[in-house]
Amino acid sequence: MKKQLPSVGIIVIVLVLLVSGCQELSENENDDVSSFSTYANIEKGFSIEYPTTWSKYENPVQVPDVDVLFTSPSNEPTKTGSIMITVLDNVSLTMDEFKGAHVENLSILISDFNIISEKATTLSDFLGYELIFTFTNDMYTWRQLEVWTISENTLYLLVHQADQAYYENFANDIEHMIGSFQINKV
Repeated sequence: MKKQLPSVGIIVIVLVLLVSGCQELSENENDDVSSFSTYANIEKGFSIEYPTTWSKYENPVQVPDVDVLFTSPSNEPTKTGSIMITVLDNVSLTMDEFKGAHVENLSILISDFNIISEKATTLSDFLGYELIFTFTNDMYTWRQLEVWTISENTLYLLVHQADQAYYENFANDIEHMIGSFQINKV
């Protein structure tokens, strides 16, 4: 009998649609040097640093189960990068079970789901997993990076998404954000 997978797969699809509706206009879209602020969610037990020029949306109603969404400044939706964080409690899956179910779910939901890379990693000093894949939506090819860990039956999932053509524009900020992510649950 298969274990139920949280609604994470749906988040992937909805995020593409959300990105175009949440960005703010900015003249400084390609800043080389970012300064960072710290976002802390005491209730969910995590913190992360994010670029001060990015917009922050807590519990966006357009994307169920997302605790916070950050979007880069841009006046063109396809040039916008984003990272979202989802924390789900009472996850009874192991890391391997979640990975298997999640990848299977994505391959069902996304017709042109194409894995670029996947590997074990760490997230906040916990054993984690990283998945990078591409897919097409509205004539654009999107590239998505997902990093997750499961600690004490809680899933911590970070998802970065950008148009394939602009994906590398966000690499430094995303690397900093993921590296700064801390699980603070007691």
